[in-house]
Amino acid sequence: MKNASISSYNTSYEVKHLHFNDLTPKDIEEWKELETTATEPNAYLSPHFVLPALKYLENESRITFVTVRKVAIGLSSLVGLAILKKYNFSRYLPLPHVSFFHTRHSYLSGIFAHKEYIQEVVPILLRNITNFQVSQYGIEVEETSADGNLYLLISDIFKNLGFRWFPYKEWQRKTLPVNQAKNVQQNFSKRLNKNFKRNLRKIGELGEVSWGIISHGDVNAAYIQEFLELENMGWKGKRKSSLYSNPNAVLFFQEMIQNFNRENKAYFMRLTLNDKAIASNSNFISGNVGFAFKIGWDVNYAKYSPGVLNEILFLESVNNKFDHVDYFDSGTYGESFIDSIWA
Repeated sequence: MKNASISSYNTSYEVKHLHFNDLTPKDIEEWKELETTATEPNAYLSPHFVLPALKYLENESRITFVTVRKVAIGLSSLVGLAILKKYNFSRYLPLPHVSFFHTRHSYLSGIFAHKEYIQEVVPILLRNITNFQVSQYGIEVEETSADGNLYLLISDIFKNLGFRWFPYKEWQRKTLPVNQAKNVQQNFSKRLNKNFKRNLRKIGELGEVSWGIISHGDVNAAYIQEFLELENMGWKGKRKSSLYSNPNAVLFFQEMIQNFNRENKAYFMRLTLNDKAIASNSNFISGNVGFAFKIGWDVNYAKYSPGVLNEILFLESVNNKFDHVDYFDSGTYGESFIDSIWA
């Protein structure tokens, strides 16, 4: 374990390098608290997500937690966190290096910095990271928001530390402000609006159609299993890219969703026909942001586009269900069907 102390005015900041096995229950509780006060919410850095990922998906020996604690008048609190992953090489950086934590099921990486101390914490955190054992060859940041103050601060600090910053891929990711959700349908193309009404009418001819959100701690094993089976249908199952295709990914998902669920931060959007789900989306909340995760639908009803129906019906209830959320992150890579819906 590597420690360092840095003083700033009347406050000192303590930096530690921790391994997974070094984390105490108190550390994890403080991590949860930091998630709620971070300058940018990120469900993929939540302990609810990271701990199951380390348990089932990652080689924990490659992971290092870099923490920054504020120490003042005998009190100590966690105000900064970076989770680093060691690589021997990658596609874009063929030398030993570190990256901010990211898994094959992550759609956002980055760091946590307390919003009240961002100007002090981020420089301390990044200076420490650049001195990390293998970071002299580079630091890779996959899928990070590039339009916020945190990104600008990180890129400026890295440049000042002598690191050249090379964006190797950029795209527009759709977000949905809650206060604009009801107006989104007004911007639908004529084709999308026509197809939505027709498919909803046609599927209604097959039986009773219902739509709802499972949330507020009501997510249970049956809903989780239902989603896993739907997500495994079609091309994902055939290509072995679904969660269900990997037993460890199933265990990760089950534990991760229940972690968020215990904090009332997990929810499924479900479209049912005669009480049987034909589309289901898994999602979670971090801070004031909703994060769309993965989707599934019954391929036997593909001609009715149940996944699209599920998303559009969601728009009609956002304001009533999510008054504590400012916006939703689609988690997409651009050119997704969600782009035409959240236009």
